[in-house]
Amino acid sequence: KKTGPIWTISNDPRITVVGKLLRYFHLDELPQLFNILKGDMSFVGPRPERPFFISRNTDNIPGYEKRFLVKPGLTGLAQISCGYDTSIEDVKKKLVYDLEYINEKKSITFDMLILLKTFKYLFSGKNGADKMEQVISI
Repeated sequence: KKTGPIWTISNDPRITVVGKLLRYFHLDELPQLFNILKGDMSFVGPRPERPFFISRNTDNIPGYEKRFLVKPGLTGLAQISCGYDTSIEDVKKKLVYDLEYINEKKSITFDMLILLKTFKYLFSGKNGADKMEQVISI
C-alpha cells in the first residue's frame, strides 16, 4: 500500500509462508491454466505483466509493445533464459528473448523445446536450495 506496484526482491517481506511454499512448488502458476483453457493465454509466449508495468515499460522501452503481437504464455524463451525481473534492465534483457521468439523462432517445434526446458527447470531442483532456504527463513 505504501509503495504501489514494485518488483519482487530477495526475502520480500510481502510474501507469506504460504506464498513462499506456493512459489517454491510453482503452484502459484495454476490459476493461469484456466486462462489457457479459456483461450486468453497459450502455454508458450511472453509472460503477462501487470497493467502498471505494461504502461511504464511501453513508455520507456522501445519495442516493448511488440510483445503483444502474440498471446502471453505460461512460460517462454525469456523465462528459461533469465530469472525474475528485479529491474528495468532485466525487463530489457527479457524483451530481447521475447522478440527473438516472436520474430524468428515461433513454431510448434520450438514451443515443445521451451516446454521441455521448463519442465527440466521445474523438476531439476535448480535454485531449489535457495528457494527452500527462503521458505525456512520465515
